[in-house]
Amino acid sequence: MPKKTRKPPVPEAVIQQHIAEDGEGEFNFDRAMSWGQYRRSVGRPSLDPSQVKQRITIRLDQDVLSKLRATGPGWQTRINEILRKAVA
Repeated sequence: MPKKTRKPPVPEAVIQQHIAEDGEGEFNFDRAMSWGQYRRSVGRPSLDPSQVKQRITIRLDQDVLSKLRATGPGWQTRINEILRKAVA
């Protein structure tokens, strides 16, 4: 089933401008706004090619993994920082 999207709110100034131009007091959303320019992309923004990460599988000892996970959210990022320091 396609995802339902809501049209963004139209600024009051734009509404009043179009009402004045039409002279009938009617407002046409599609004429006032280009729907394509307000469509939002889904997901995270694109990364700079130098920042793109590669998915891998790694096996760690259970005690090491438990300690890293216990530090809270962001533990995977911290693993990356630890490895970066180790290879530098």
